Amino acid sequence: FTGAGAYVPGTGVTTGAGADRSADPFTGAGAYVPSANVSNAGGSSNATFKYVPAKAHQCVVFPTLTSSFDKMLAKTKELAATEEEFQAFARAASVADGSDTAAAMDLNSTRVLEKALNDWPVESLFPLLDLSKALSTRFDEKRLQSELSGSTATAMMAACARASRPPATAPNLLTAARLFANAFKCETTRRVFLLNASQILDGLAAITSTADAKPALRLALATALLNFAAHFEPSKSDDEAIAAREVAPQAAAVGAELLMNATDLAANDGAESDASAVVFRALVALGTLAAKSAETKSLLRDLGVRELADSLARSRPEGKTNVTSAAEDVKKALAE
Repeated sequence: FTGAGAYVPGTGVTTGAGADRSADPFTGAGAYVPSANVSNAGGSSNATFKYVPAKAHQCVVFPTLTSSFDKMLAKTKELAATEEEFQAFARAASVADGSDTAAAMDLNSTRVLEKALNDWPVESLFPLLDLSKALSTRFDEKRLQSELSGSTATAMMAACARASRPPATAPNLLTAARLFANAFKCETTRRVFLLNASQILDGLAAITSTADAKPALRLALATALLNFAAHFEPSKSDDEAIAAREVAPQAAAVGAELLMNATDLAANDGAESDASAVVFRALVALGTLAAKSAETKSLLRDLGVRELADSLARSRPEGKTNVTSAAEDVKKALAE
């Protein structure tokens, strides 16, 4: 993690420009601006929003560079992966990379990966979580649907929850939060992670109270909360929607603490910095939760988020129009 050429899990970041960064669907080129006059359950019925509410198809994922997989696999060998495990991880990496469209998981490799996710020591889980982060975005591909199943998603979720449980290491928290964010992209992983979101958030909440938490850690959590909010549909009655309704107050509380602790850090950073991206994504997540649910709106008002959003909107930091606009959205969503 610290030496020359050290393996740094998931160096791809999803804001700004750069070969290792995915397009941000809110602020990147061709960004989707979802709102006009929006009638919603939580906010003012005639409010005009720019970024709120986030929509499910705006799911933000953390990409994985092809060059990262070799370092990821080397780390698993360093952590005493058996030859059978290493070959299974290599096959999973080939599928996750996507450059070889013929790559597929066989039954044995799938079972070996699942067993490792369930059995490896918690302190060694981070490269497997990083691999799972990349693999989780492939579950909807028809060629893989018979191979990447609910049991694989369940093993990923259980490892994510186990790795984020206090006292969690920074590598585990980072890769767990990024896996949680990416899990919302595909139906199979989204369902499994939503049904168990409370225990995952219990662990990831430590990021908000860690004074020296790196911006990348906070960005991973903010992105997971944003993707959760985008898929939060309180009017539906399926298992996922019921689970999301139960978790929404917890997500709102975690997001509010994240925003409060990240705002000062972002004040002196550039508009394209991770710290500013944390504030922006947290604002959109909280505004979306408030716009969709009167319960979360009330909770966020009690937590002082409206006053914080008002302060951010009035400060109008130079070059950060997206933060200012998102703060205005939150103010409107939390209006009487």
